[in-house]
Amino acid sequence: MDTFKQRIHIYRDYEDPRRVDVPMFSLVIPASLSETGLSISDAQAVIQQVNDLSDSIFNSVKITNILLVILSLLSCWILEPLVMRRTRSLADQMDQFIDTVNEREEFKSRRVEIISPRKTAWLSLDFEIPISNPVMVYDSTLEL
Repeated sequence: MDTFKQRIHIYRDYEDPRRVDVPMFSLVIPASLSETGLSISDAQAVIQQVNDLSDSIFNSVKITNILLVILSLLSCWILEPLVMRRTRSLADQMDQFIDTVNEREEFKSRRVEIISPRKTAWLSLDFEIPISNPVMVYDSTLEL
């Protein structure tokens, strides 16, 4: 039984300077994730879907987001809870998508679990994989 787990971080992709406000994750898959037997195309499809959902939440130039900001401005921010409710709802949809992916057979059989970017402050999309032989490294530079 594997009791140890390793987190593989898929970091944000900052290549497009116009998209810095939207957390987009790199489609480059680390080798350690492909060693689990999960296909690279499956992992990239999940990351792309998370990127699409993230774009719908954070993209400030989408027409719906612009209209909500204008509505808030015209109402002197009285309708701001409406905007926040929509953002929370979209983020909840992303969490539901991740839960659905985690329940898929190809993920469950390999015991691969995706951690929501909300739990990592949108800095990375994490895949948690089981490891059977953990290596403990002693760092002599650390002071106790």
